[in-house]
Amino acid sequence: MNGWLYINKDAGMTSFDVVAQVRRRLGVRRVGHTGTLDPLARGLLVIAVGAASRLIPYTSAQQKEYTFELVWGQERMTDDAEGEVMCESHVRPTRDQVEGALSDFTGIIQQTPPVYSAIKVNGKRAYALARAGKNVDLKARAVEIYDLRLISHAEDRSFFKVVCGSGTYIRSLGRDIARSLNSCGYIENLVRTRIGMIACADTVSLDALPDGLRSIESCWEASMIECLEEDWGEIKHGRQLKLKGLESAEACLLCCKGKGYAVGPVEGYYFVPKRVMAL
Repeated sequence: MNGWLYINKDAGMTSFDVVAQVRRRLGVRRVGHTGTLDPLARGLLVIAVGAASRLIPYTSAQQKEYTFELVWGQERMTDDAEGEVMCESHVRPTRDQVEGALSDFTGIIQQTPPVYSAIKVNGKRAYALARAGKNVDLKARAVEIYDLRLISHAEDRSFFKVVCGSGTYIRSLGRDIARSLNSCGYIENLVRTRIGMIACADTVSLDALPDGLRSIESCWEASMIECLEEDWGEIKHGRQLKLKGLESAEACLLCCKGKGYAVGPVEGYYFVPKRVMAL
């Protein structure tokens, strides 16, 4: 059993909860996901089953789309509705003020992750240290925001849609937008609506399993080539394969129907296998 599941995760579940349920329901040990979704968030979680798990490093950098609400007036420890209130503000920015601030949060920006996150600090998760009362000092890092739009605005909350790169924390984004407007804010109703070319409309619920398993190549957006069966034996032994129509590629998925898959770069018309999955 090898392929991808596009799961519609409910609020209240961790991403690992979903992985554990997939393992139990399918009876497959090798299961992973392409990007964590916060426990309070809903929406698309891409699950790799069997051999597809070896492709996770090649798919986790895909663009992601979210919708979220920014609640004005309070900043919370977790930057979402779950945490205790840290500070409050009576400032309620207007729609024009909010829209005017968004350009500062588009493109490559510096972002400090939430203290309650899965980032490791000296080998331990930041959220575990924070829950233990430890001081957690996380460094700002560069993330990319491709598109950020205000969809609707009311006095106490605003609704946004964002398309961003890997590693972006939407909780941090909402917190920082509020701070830039001399207010406070936290995130509610966070929904991941798209990863790469996969949308929420493509998802299935956990209750629908084992239905919904997609082929290994279905989640691949980069170059993809079908090879002949007589070439597959060479690939399985790590040998390079001469190609006709592709001179170079950072990552290419080579498929041999019924036999397996291989991933690697293309250099000077030669496919260089880095990961081989014989089925």
